Amino acid sequence: MNSFKKKSANKAMALSLGLGAVGVAMIVVSMTGFDVSVAQLKARGLGEIQRSELGKAEKTLKEALSRQELAKQESSETAEILLSLGRLANDQGRAEDAYRYFDRASQIQTKLMRPELLATAESLNGLGEALTLKGDYEKSEMVLQQSLSLRENNLPAGSIELAQSRAALGRLYTAAGYFTQAEALLRQALKGAATGKNSEMVAEVTSEIGTLYCNQGRYGEAVGAYKEALSAFEKASPVASKKSLVRANILVNLAEVERRQGSLKSAERNGAEAIAIYAAKLDVNSPTLANALNNLALIYRNQGRLQEAEPLYKRAIAIYDLNPGMNSVQANALRNYAELLSASGRTSEAYTMRVRANDKLSSG
Repeated sequence: MNSFKKKSANKAMALSLGLGAVGVAMIVVSMTGFDVSVAQLKARGLGEIQRSELGKAEKTLKEALSRQELAKQESSETAEILLSLGRLANDQGRAEDAYRYFDRASQIQTKLMRPELLATAESLNGLGEALTLKGDYEKSEMVLQQSLSLRENNLPAGSIELAQSRAALGRLYTAAGYFTQAEALLRQALKGAATGKNSEMVAEVTSEIGTLYCNQGRYGEAVGAYKEALSAFEKASPVASKKSLVRANILVNLAEVERRQGSLKSAERNGAEAIAIYAAKLDVNSPTLANALNNLALIYRNQGRLQEAEPLYKRAIAIYDLNPGMNSVQANALRNYAELLSASGRTSEAYTMRVRANDKLSSG
């Protein structure tokens, strides 16, 4: 009996036993190790990511993962779903979720006894980025260097994947204050992205160089890098770039530098545009959106527009409350809100916010 006839016979048996569609699906899973409906859900989720329907994509991919878990399957396909969910969580600013997804993906790939696979390097790269977002720099460095080593040993020198690993390690070193190492890696990553003609990545890495300059207090150069990133991306993708998360991320960074320089009108315009993109693309409770709301509130406060700033702070803090592991950034928002309350003469409320901020910091 050939495989097709075997499947037909099993299907007939399932129906005769009254198992219905679910029973048939489970038999197919037991025979093949993968539910066909999971493949369809995965494909749909990836299509939704391509269309920037990130909220839909997350729900679709979670359903795919749930079905795999129901069938007690841990395959390379499961790891790929976890990778996609990890990247989505990173975009949303959910470091804890991203860490969990990437960690599980790398564990599955290691269980498959193929730790040298480039897919494992991708999991490790995502895991390292999540650790950077969480502020665990020491562990992030170890994981990102492992990912980079795997890619250096298995890929040609000008590959995009190598550029991604170098950019991730460069972001870590920027955050940790190792600026010389960061710039060297980011320059290498930029060269790789340009060689690969990946306009989105060129924009992202150029923006990262801007953040490096900003952290060094080189605000003029930072503004130049951010504007260069926006211009290059718009030139390469005139339509898609307008509503891209990459554009929103660059605008948020540009707005912060402009605020520090005192260019508050331009900062307000860029911050508001970023929030509009995030609101259209991300979940309503995304920490990435909360960060942008906190930044715009600070711009309003610097302009003396306290009544307009207050609801933004409240909304940002409420979003952080819904996302574990955001203690440091939430404490920052709480302190900012406390300063606004003090400026408004609401000293008792300001004190309460400062206590909450200190509690967040003391709890890690």
